[in-house]
Amino acid sequence: MRERLKSLRHLLEVYEAIETMRSIESQRALTDVREAEQAICRQRTILQGASRLGHQALQDGDRLSSSFAAAQQDAAVWREARIADVLSEREERSALAQHEYLDSRQRSEKMKLLADGAAANAKEFEEKCLQAAADDRYLSRKRWKQIGRRDEESRR
Repeated sequence: MRERLKSLRHLLEVYEAIETMRSIESQRALTDVREAEQAICRQRTILQGASRLGHQALQDGDRLSSSFAAAQQDAAVWREARIADVLSEREERSALAQHEYLDSRQRSEKMKLLADGAAANAKEFEEKCLQAAADDRYLSRKRWKQIGRRDEESRR
């Protein structure tokens, strides 16, 4: 019984380690998603700045600055599209990592319940054995006394 309990506790430690590993993977995947979202925000900021610069250049009649602003806008749009693709991939990986973490957490919780139940059963079994031994001692003493009384009565 103790060997089984020891094995279950060791297995529980393995499940908890896997849960921790999956949690870290999930956090990293979520961080990657946030990083891509921030990169998209930066590209939008660049796009807005280039748009204002282009608008101002058109008002001033500066064709060189206007061309430069248009090139910046095109580059920002292109980079944002590429980052959006990366973001989509990262969101998928994050969702998968989150699912794996939740699955490992459920398994860990089930194993914890199993280990706790086995520990309670082992304790109950041990208590029953102790009570049985105490009962056996009591009955042995009682029987011994009864035999002793019969011997005394038969001697009389």
